[in-house]
Amino acid sequence: MHSQPIPAVLSCRTKAFYTKKHLQGGLKKGALTEEQVETKFQEWLDHKEGKITGKKTGLVSAKDEARKAALAAEAKKKEARAAAIVAKNTPAVEEVEEPAEEEASAETEADTTAESAE
Repeated sequence: MHSQPIPAVLSCRTKAFYTKKHLQGGLKKGALTEEQVETKFQEWLDHKEGKITGKKTGLVSAKDEARKAALAAEAKKKEARAAAIVAKNTPAVEEVEEPAEEEASAETEADTTAESAE
C-alpha cells in the first residue's frame, strides 16, 4: 500500500507531541525543570504558529497580487480591442482635409486678385 500524505495540521500536532515528549524526557533525566519544559515548548509552539501565519499571509498577498495583475492585463487588452474597433469603424480623415486645403488656396487667390484690382 502507498502511504497517504499527512495534512499540515495533523503533521504539526504530531511534531508538537514529539517535541513535548522530548522535553519531558529531559525533565525525567533532571536536565530541565517543569517551568523550563513549559517555557521551551511554548516558545517552540509560538515560533511554529508564527511561521504558519506568515506563510498564510504570504500566500494571500501573492494571490491578491496575481489577481490585480490579471485584471490590469485584461483591462489593457480590452482597451486595445476597443481602440481597434474604433479605428476600424471611423471614416478616413484624409478625405475631409483635402477639400479644406482647396478652399484655403481659393481664398488666398481671391484675396490676391482683390488686392491687385484695387
